[in-house]
Amino acid sequence: YEESLPSSFPSDDVTSLHDVSQERMMEDKVRTLPTTNEKVLDYNSYLAHQRYYDDLKHLDIKYMDFGNIINARGDVDGGRLIVEQRKKLGKGGVCWDAAFILGEHVIAHEEEWNTESNSAGDVVGDGDGNAAASTSTSPPRIVELGAGTGLTGLMIAKATESDVVITDLPELEGLMEDNVRRNFGGERCPQDDVVVGDSDESSSVTLLTAHDRSAARGTVSSRVLRWGVEED
Repeated sequence: YEESLPSSFPSDDVTSLHDVSQERMMEDKVRTLPTTNEKVLDYNSYLAHQRYYDDLKHLDIKYMDFGNIINARGDVDGGRLIVEQRKKLGKGGVCWDAAFILGEHVIAHEEEWNTESNSAGDVVGDGDGNAAASTSTSPPRIVELGAGTGLTGLMIAKATESDVVITDLPELEGLMEDNVRRNFGGERCPQDDVVVGDSDESSSVTLLTAHDRSAARGTVSSRVLRWGVEED
């Protein structure tokens, strides 16, 4: 490669260009919302150069952009996932890398756990003691305990045919609800117009669209579940 370069192009410059390229590949892609100055991290750019997971690197990020969640067939038809973090809530308000890994694992093994409770053709009772063939199907319900931001459950609901319930303590209820509404719709979708772009740029990119909210293969809801409290 160096021999094909003009003699006026020093080999040191080739090395420096290579180093710059490598440094850019090692950078996290972080954008800033122009109106609020809140940060948005492209999680895939973060993973691209990690030799190990390091949750502390993104503690000060407001929104985690996980892109399109890939299902077990390799499709990305479930829509984009944007999860908000609230550092002030402590450990429960942060997207832990372990939650992302767990979500990927459950999605990848969907065929092993997603067996319909009433498959077409199953024989069930009709209430009068008579047997009848069932034609109805229902997705499995998945309950996530200690969901925090809801990352794992939201990933599963995006990419699998399931009914997911994310649960945690009362102080995390608002964060869970906002992340559900942001990604799946509802009466109040916070940050409907969330856009990302540098403050000195005239253009910006919409993070979530109506398609992202409606394309999920499953459904998801959130609720408070206090450990050891019987009424919950």
